[in-house]
Amino acid sequence: PLAQRIDALYNRSVAYSLKGEVELEFQDLTALIDMQDAPVELKAKALFNRSGSYSEKGEMELQLQDLIALIDIRDAPRDLVTKALFFVPEVYFNLLQINKAHDALKEAFKKGDPGNEYYPSNTKDILRSINQLGSSFWQEQITWIISLYAEHEVINNLSAALIHSISFFIEDESLMSSFKKWQQLWQEYGEKHQEMQLSLQVLQAAVLTVEQKNDKPLMSLPKEVRELVIPLLDKVLN
Repeated sequence: PLAQRIDALYNRSVAYSLKGEVELEFQDLTALIDMQDAPVELKAKALFNRSGSYSEKGEMELQLQDLIALIDIRDAPRDLVTKALFFVPEVYFNLLQINKAHDALKEAFKKGDPGNEYYPSNTKDILRSINQLGSSFWQEQITWIISLYAEHEVINNLSAALIHSISFFIEDESLMSSFKKWQQLWQEYGEKHQEMQLSLQVLQAAVLTVEQKNDKPLMSLPKEVRELVIPLLDKVLN
């Protein structure tokens, strides 16, 4: 029966994904998306997963098309729509369409479901995209994103993502020289928000750890935070 064929196609695409067989996964997802009678939920999942395949191939325009197609599906699952809404700004930043990225993130907050676990989500990758714009763009983008997350009372989410931004500089040594500038800008514009105090302290300790090439600066952090941060700085400490 058709329903079983559709389920089998989706399940096989997931199996291909787990094996890293991107092209075969992509073929199954496309076949499912093109089926007229595929259930809305599976079609939405397939579009989201295929957008990830396009991302891996660096085909950002097509990634964007799939995310928007998912958002536009009538009766698509709210969690998937909310998740997709928060992926769109990252893609626009990667395409260097900054105004569209801003509009998309505002729209995600407006149209996403606030009771959903994905509201907000993808913040770390949005910060990565901002980081990759280059340091001359940082000040404007940092002030903008702090103000937007403060307006929607989700600064805690931004703060958690900021701690993980340490990895951007450790993974790419060419960025190491601008780590201190990143930290100083976040300190300057984030310090008035109580919810950002811990992540700002972590960022400052990480910069000092990189400069001194030892973990002494991390000793000022609470133990459970230190245990989270040390793996991010593993490359510097070992």
